Amino acid sequence: MILVDKATLNRTYGHFARVLIEVDLSKKIPTQLMVEREGYASYVSFEFDRLPLFCSTCHCIGHEAVACSHAGVEARKEPRK
Repeated sequence: MILVDKATLNRTYGHFARVLIEVDLSKKIPTQLMVEREGYASYVSFEFDRLPLFCSTCHCIGHEAVACSHAGVEARKEPRK
């Protein structure tokens, strides 16, 4: 099932559509997807409107690694040389 919002249904965005998808923020976020139909395939490019901040250090949503309070804790866990 595909659901569309009112703006997409009414074509307020012209030749664009808004789609709600689930994204794994811990992985590289793609910017295009191959769409295949019988005898035809093409890439569809897309943009994300509102990606949340994601921390690659503690894997939490809401801040980035540069602002992570766990970053210092992780650094202290590493053995001294």
